[in-house]
Order: sequence, then C-alpha cells, then structure tokens
Amino acid sequence: MREEQFWWVSELNGKPEVMGRTHFPERLKFYDTTLRDGSQREGISLSCDDKLRIAQRLDALGVAYIEGGWPGSNPKDVEFFNRVGELKLENAKITAFG
Repeated sequence: MREEQFWWVSELNGKPEVMGRTHFPERLKFYDTTLRDGSQREGISLSCDDKLRIAQRLDALGVAYIEGGWPGSNPKDVEFFNRVGELKLENAKITAFG
C-alpha cells in the first residue's frame, strides 16, 4: 500500500483487471447538504453566522456545491441567502433546496 495525499490506496486498485472500463474524472464534485440536513437534528440550531462560517470552511475544502437551505422557509435561511453573497467563495456555488 502507498500513501497519496493522506489517503491509503491499494496498488491493486489501479490494475487493468480491477479497473476494467471504469474511467474516473480528474476531480470529484461534492454537493453538501450540511446547512440544511445537518441542522434538522434535535438540539441543533445554527445561527446565520454559523452557517456562513460553515459555508466558508466547506468552500476551503473544495466542495463544489453547498445547499444553503430553503429560502423563505424561516428567517435564518432568508438572512443566509441575503448575506451569503458577501462571502468570497473560491470553489463553491450556493444552491437552494426545493
């Protein structure tokens, strides 16, 4: 086994008989729902500032799409969508549920 950027990968994974006709893209794109699904657990209540900080960190990780919630469903989501444009995101696009 060898280490590649903090990931342990078996040398067998790249063999032609394992790969077959599988072709992987150079980059995977993730669609993250933390700001909506992650805040639905009992006892979790994210403020707008919390959601903005989380969005910045997800962007820094290279997440391609961040679902910010459902605009109009509650005052915090309305505020988030009004303020998220202030962030200087380099990787992520903000999306809405629904």
